[in-house]
Amino acid sequence: MLVYNYDSKTYLFTTAEDAYIDPEASKQQGERVYILPPNATFEKPPEKAGYAAKRENDTWVLIPDYRGQYCVNSDMVPQEIMEAGELEEGYALISAEQIALLQEKGTNYFVIVDGKLIVNPNYDKEREEKEQNRIAMLHMTKYDFYKHLCQPNNITYAQLMQIVNSSDEVAAAWNLCAYIYRGDETLITQIKKYLPQISDDTLTQIFEEYGV
Repeated sequence: MLVYNYDSKTYLFTTAEDAYIDPEASKQQGERVYILPPNATFEKPPEKAGYAAKRENDTWVLIPDYRGQYCVNSDMVPQEIMEAGELEEGYALISAEQIALLQEKGTNYFVIVDGKLIVNPNYDKEREEKEQNRIAMLHMTKYDFYKHLCQPNNITYAQLMQIVNSSDEVAAAWNLCAYIYRGDETLITQIKKYLPQISDDTLTQIFEEYGV
């Protein structure tokens, strides 16, 4: 005869062991009577892959068991699952392969839909927008703008000032800002007219290298 033990707090099945015979009760009843320890039952728990047996209302029930696996919510920070049971609302399981992709591609690579982790269908679009915003925010001082972009391409300071004063809009873009931003279309578009040999990628590289 076996007894099946369960945890006193979680009520999850823990171990099975041989039951001890109660000699006095057995003698009185004329048959073998086994001792039932606390937090134990003679009822064998059911078994199913991916589930844990839990004692509820004097019977066994099966609950999902993801212990040892990892899950994420919308912040996409993997955390190990320590307790059996359904995942909290807003969480989804994540595999080791998905964690590696998350680390490689960024937190917006996956989204949770109906409790499952899927590749974000807007990932490429969002990544492109994020990169465009990053590039637009690259900036440098006016001096570095002149020294590293204009001067090497034969635009003198006097010529730069002529470009700046070519319209009130361009002058305002120059005079009212402490820094020159890569995404400042008013000023950059005007400057590029005098630098047809400079590609957008090269211009971005200059801002990245000499920006603040």
